[in-house]
Amino acid sequence: MSLDSIVGREVTLRGHAKDAKAMGVLVTPEGSVIYMRGLPSWSSDLINKEIYIKGVLKKGKIIPDPVVDENGGYSTGAHGKQLYFEHSRCKITSVKNS
Repeated sequence: MSLDSIVGREVTLRGHAKDAKAMGVLVTPEGSVIYMRGLPSWSSDLINKEIYIKGVLKKGKIIPDPVVDENGGYSTGAHGKQLYFEHSRCKITSVKNS
């Protein structure tokens, strides 16, 4: 199942709680990254744990595109749109040690 096919629906996704540079993320078993908009980082009791999150999956531009400076250096960023949950509007339904 493509995650793009369930954007806009309330879903429960499984993955590991990880911290990315921009914010907390859920990394699914297939390697997809779901950003947790509004969550700077996971708490120490959740980081690296397998969790299930229920919420409305969204897709939009939440990470700025990288830019090239006058010397050819790249800033951090991500091209395109990102999959995400609004942290304040989703719920962790299960946590497993892994």
